[in-house]
Amino acid sequence: MTAEQVRDLLRAEIGRAGSQGKWAKKNGVIQSYVSEVLSGRREPGGKLLVALRLESTTTYHPITEEQTNAAA
Repeated sequence: MTAEQVRDLLRAEIGRAGSQGKWAKKNGVIQSYVSEVLSGRREPGGKLLVALRLESTTTYHPITEEQTNAAA
């Protein structure tokens, strides 16, 4: 899931709650942080991800020879 997909999920949850403030209060998250995540100024993390029932992980993918040569 991309950060933008997380933002989309957050927008949907906020819609169900009625407002950013209501969603934030219900989930113990600071409303200004919610706003910053939605605008892309901050990455989703911490309590916000827990409230959305998500976790953050790091993924590593193999690169192609072409990508290796381009980086050199």
